[in-house]
Amino acid sequence: MLERFQRTAWHLERQPFYNVDLDAFEAWRAGDLTPPAERWPDFAAWRALIESHTAAGRTVERVRIETEPPTEYQLFERFTAETNNVPAGETVRTIPTSRAQEIGLATTGADWWLLDSQALLVMPFDAEGNLGTVTLTTDPGDVAEAIREWRLAVEHSDDQVVTTA
Repeated sequence: MLERFQRTAWHLERQPFYNVDLDAFEAWRAGDLTPPAERWPDFAAWRALIESHTAAGRTVERVRIETEPPTEYQLFERFTAETNNVPAGETVRTIPTSRAQEIGLATTGADWWLLDSQALLVMPFDAEGNLGTVTLTTDPGDVAEAIREWRLAVEHSDDQVVTTA
């Protein structure tokens, strides 16, 4: 689905940790600041996919709900955004958990991708950051709720992430 959208791909992230990319995370923790796409095939593939979409005029954006202070993994995500996602053309924003709660945005639960404001990929994670079964829905109520969440998240998020500081 992420290869076939036509206009917009919006991603809302709620997890403080993902049990993925752990080799890259551990390398970063050890001080390796090599851009991920130069060392890790999954990052290179993601960057190429995003570059192809943005070069074709499509929009790829995400908002990450971050704990306060951000977890070490969320700081790693900032690094990957700065060195991989943003240079590929993706817009990456953050919103602190307290702000998300103030505006009525759920800070726990599944992440999702909303594609072309029509198809919703729901991505549940367990407490250890493991991805469960991804589901696809086009239910108008589910899509409308995702659009509502997206608008809130973007309106109240920080500017695009361009630094790990």
